[in-house]
Amino acid sequence: MARLQMISALALASLIPTASLADWNGYYAGVSFGTVTNLSYDVTTDIDPDVDFEDSEGFGVFFGSRAQSSGFVYGGELAVEFTPEAENTDGEVFVDFVVDLKATAGVPAGDVLLYGILTLSSISGEYGPNDISATGFGAGVGAAFIIGDTFEIGAEYITRSGSQEFDLTDLDATADTLKIRAAFHF
Repeated sequence: MARLQMISALALASLIPTASLADWNGYYAGVSFGTVTNLSYDVTTDIDPDVDFEDSEGFGVFFGSRAQSSGFVYGGELAVEFTPEAENTDGEVFVDFVVDLKATAGVPAGDVLLYGILTLSSISGEYGPNDISATGFGAGVGAAFIIGDTFEIGAEYITRSGSQEFDLTDLDATADTLKIRAAFHF
């Protein structure tokens, strides 16, 4: 009976997450590719209607740094997501790019990092003759898998919204991104 209990205890202990095998400390830079969804401009004026966009693809670049301490990983990142195909059906409104300044915090589990994201975001483009840059906040989740000592792959989902005022018009913008990422650590 004691032998069965010992085997059961060892089997259960093997299921408990262990300390991270990966070193998440340091700088990293990489590229991303994904889908931009829920992209819209909501305009509060009697003249212009709200503008919705079809989902489009985007690509991006990012640079960041992480610090690992006591079973947690904290970090900061600057990311730019280009959206070359994001225009409304009339071709009058364009979204050129989304810039995110991110704060991340997560938990490593072996070679995997699961993390939450808070962003200060800017959604930039053109609305008629006006250049716009709707600034706001976002939140999301991500996961990264480290390969060796210098390479990681991962995925992120972020939802964000921002606003801007121009010419007596209030503009609210939203953009969600789901992207895959690859980065080098240095």
